[in-house]
Amino acid sequence: PPHMRGYTTSADLISTCSGVNLRLPGADLGGVRTQIPKIFNSKLHMERMVFFTVAEANAILPDVVKKFEMILAKKSSVSRAQARVESAINSSLSDFVAAKQQLNQVVTEYYLAIQTLEETGVAIKSIEQGLLDFPAKMFDDEVWLCWKYNEEKIAFWHEKDSGFINRKPLATSDKSWV
Repeated sequence: PPHMRGYTTSADLISTCSGVNLRLPGADLGGVRTQIPKIFNSKLHMERMVFFTVAEANAILPDVVKKFEMILAKKSSVSRAQARVESAINSSLSDFVAAKQQLNQVVTEYYLAIQTLEETGVAIKSIEQGLLDFPAKMFDDEVWLCWKYNEEKIAFWHEKDSGFINRKPLATSDKSWV
């Protein structure tokens, strides 16, 4: 269609963040573009990092799980909205723009859900794998308390420069964690 001139059906990959590939048309549709919000002002990026004890991390875990599940729901919404945009390529301009605006909205909601979780001080390591890390100190060393979606409590940790594959079970005592 004439309103889609310059658009390729293979779609340009413009952004990958937290496992969501956003494919958007290369055509300029009157300024209608998906904007990636600059919202990541979490506690992890503040001057003073928040450190959790094992007990503190486990205490906020139910709230963190709810926030993480909201991210999963928003990610699913982004995928559905992206599919609607791609299927609207051969539709009318108004249908395409409406689908694109809906995608813009759900992408914004997705990033806001990520921000809401990260404002707790928890770091999202992988949405797909359900990996979250809580900054902690073991004696004087900065480490991560490691949690995977569907685990009942935080029971593992790993060093700052290693990941999930190198996680170790927590000691039974909370006294070494600051």
